[in-house]
Amino acid sequence: MLKSLLYRQYPRYFHGRKFSSQPTPSGCVIYTLSTAIEFREEIKKSKFITIIGPANTEQEARDFLKKYSVPDATHNCWAYRLSGIGRFTDDGEPGGTAGRPMLAALEGQSFDNVVALCIRYYGGINLGAGGLVRAYGGGVAKCLKEAEKEGAKIHFIPTTALECKCTYSQQSMVRQRVIENGGSIIGEDLDPNGEGITLYFSIPTHSASQLINLIEGGNSLKVNPTVNPSLSIDQ
Repeated sequence: MLKSLLYRQYPRYFHGRKFSSQPTPSGCVIYTLSTAIEFREEIKKSKFITIIGPANTEQEARDFLKKYSVPDATHNCWAYRLSGIGRFTDDGEPGGTAGRPMLAALEGQSFDNVVALCIRYYGGINLGAGGLVRAYGGGVAKCLKEAEKEGAKIHFIPTTALECKCTYSQQSMVRQRVIENGGSIIGEDLDPNGEGITLYFSIPTHSASQLINLIEGGNSLKVNPTVNPSLSIDQ
């Protein structure tokens, strides 16, 4: 019954998909938020406060939830989606009536790398399973609409951080290949023995394989995921 309620509320979420969070297919337009957005409404005397913001890592999502959760509220339900993988909690609401429809709303509007928190102050009237699904999922959907109105909705382009050690004579070729494929150089390290240079670069994930082939092909070079802990890639 609950699944059918979710289907009626968010049919796009279920179309051709299993009832779980899955990576967004390549080629789809994906969105994220540039800043946190809040939406408030009252439903049968219960107050709902929905806050959604950007998050690129699980730690950022946890920090967001810690910052905005209200311990004295009746429920602090949340959902987040990072690189196509979703997590959620109902925080005491009946199973599947809060976090899951929140996640469904994020996916239904093609949002990624975002975290949503819905704070509820119980007003004394039970909403029932269907009412809760509509309240929590609808709160997220309405909050995302507010984000669009306020200009906080932006296109999300997943990126991959890579590195390549090359000679000084090869670096101009590597730099050129990165730029030509929509990437950017984000750092470099000179070899202390003067034997070359390591370039760190960020590239749209969908172009990563092509770039790696262009750099490695016939050049005796190796491109690897970056392991430089000092680099922070903003997607």
